[in-house]
Amino acid sequence: MCPHHGDSRVHIYLTTPNRQRGASMQRGWVVSPHYRAAIDAVKAVRIERGLSQRELARRLGKPVSFINKIEQLERRLDIQEFIAIAVAMELPPTDLFTAVLAALPPDMRL
Repeated sequence: MCPHHGDSRVHIYLTTPNRQRGASMQRGWVVSPHYRAAIDAVKAVRIERGLSQRELARRLGKPVSFINKIEQLERRLDIQEFIAIAVAMELPPTDLFTAVLAALPPDMRL
C-alpha cells in the first residue's frame, strides 16, 4: 500500500548516489550502445553542417540545454523532436535518419 496515495501503485524513483557537480545523470535506457551511436550520428551531422548547439537551439526555439542534454545522453530524443532537429538543420528527416542508420550495426535487435 502506498503511504502517499493509499493505493497499490508502485512508485519508481531514479536517484544517482554520490552525484558529483557537473556529472551527467545517465539512465540505462538512454545510454545503450545503439542509442549512443544514434545520438553521436545526429551530433556529427550538426557539426558537419557548421551548427553550434546554440544555433540549433535558437532555430528550434528551445534553450541550449535542450540540445546539450540530448547530446550528453541526459534526455531521450523522441521522433517529433528528431524531425524538428532535421528540419532546423535544413535537412530532410530521411537524410538524418540515413546518417543514424549508417552509425548502427546492420544486425541491431531491439
